[in-house]
Amino acid sequence: MKDYAYFCARCASVKTDASNAERLASSLGLELWKPSDKVSFTFPEGAQECRDAIDGAAAVICQPPIGNDCSWELGYAIGTGRKIYILGNLAPDDWMTKIGVSCVHLPGAPHFPGASQRQPAPAESAWPERDAEIHPFEKSLPNYVRTGFEYAAGAPIPDEALTGLLDLSLLDTSVLVIDDILDGSRSRSGRPSLHRDRGVSSAIVEAMLMASESVEAFGAVADAVGTPLAHRLRIHELVNRYLSDMYHGQRLDLEARLDVGDGEETMQRYTQIISLITASHVRFGLECGQLLAGARPDPRISRAAEALGRMRQMLDDFHDYFDDHHEPFGDFKNALTRLPEILFKRAGGSRDKVMHALAAGRTEEARDLVLTAATREAIHSRCAAELAVVTQAGATLDLTPLAEDIRPVLSRRYLFAPSERS
Repeated sequence: MKDYAYFCARCASVKTDASNAERLASSLGLELWKPSDKVSFTFPEGAQECRDAIDGAAAVICQPPIGNDCSWELGYAIGTGRKIYILGNLAPDDWMTKIGVSCVHLPGAPHFPGASQRQPAPAESAWPERDAEIHPFEKSLPNYVRTGFEYAAGAPIPDEALTGLLDLSLLDTSVLVIDDILDGSRSRSGRPSLHRDRGVSSAIVEAMLMASESVEAFGAVADAVGTPLAHRLRIHELVNRYLSDMYHGQRLDLEARLDVGDGEETMQRYTQIISLITASHVRFGLECGQLLAGARPDPRISRAAEALGRMRQMLDDFHDYFDDHHEPFGDFKNALTRLPEILFKRAGGSRDKVMHALAAGRTEEARDLVLTAATREAIHSRCAAELAVVTQAGATLDLTPLAEDIRPVLSRRYLFAPSERS
């Protein structure tokens, strides 16, 4: 048996987005084997290659709708005893037996009319579903919870807990919806922010509902893995502590917008903000994962998790000048007090000059005005110090696989990572 999951979806005449399947495969510790990348669409050669790949797969992930052109793959996989995961629910007209399949309601995966209790958002909405994931899986609460659980349990999280685990990202999404409102962000993941699409009042209500449902998801995971009652109660305490930390951090962030300084007090407040928001997020996930496994959270791991979170936020603030995952130059345009902006002001940078370059379409010039060599060195140095704390916990639990590469801070020049340029 090989360490991959076979991807069953329309891939010849219709190309199916495999991002949700890749995310699920990653959560299972598997690579995703996609026929479109591996075989030619000829008969019988291509079909035989697909059959052989199913024989060697650890699991099969199906992305509906498949129709009858791919139904033979599912039927064959079920007949061979492969573990089958369906992303969402099968459409009514999908031709296949449903014996022994597991439906995984991955946030952002499609749901078909009449197949799920959740109702999709209106077709004209820029957000296809209100619980659509708007953050990378590797930085998500489900990933941190899974890591903590598997460390404490010494075994992978059970399949029956996966749906609840992945639904924990509803809490992440609810936080980002509020964050976009507070920051006045116009876009998220290339789409209008939810408050711009639905209105501020509706977005706030949706965020509250998603946070509530994430608590239910914790209960579903606890039921699936048999978490003791005392540990369940502790998880609820941690949920309240995390939300309190995060909202206190956002309040400090709002107050910081009135700060035009660049002194040590400003830098200390920035560190406090990212500790309350991002560091708390990583620690919360890893601690909850250990509690779900019936263990007490290891304080050494918690310290490393906080350092990982601070480093992650500093890198996110740096990449804000490149990525369209959130909003390029969003922090600078909104006059927010993040690490690059503090260092920019300390160096005597001219905000008017940067804004003029942006208005003229000279984005790279504007970026170089903010992210000077000295600023990059300072950000890299701070990230390296936090990474050292993460590394120190390696004897307990190696968290470095969760850490983002800090080298691009010194070298990145493009709208995508240099490694993606080729």
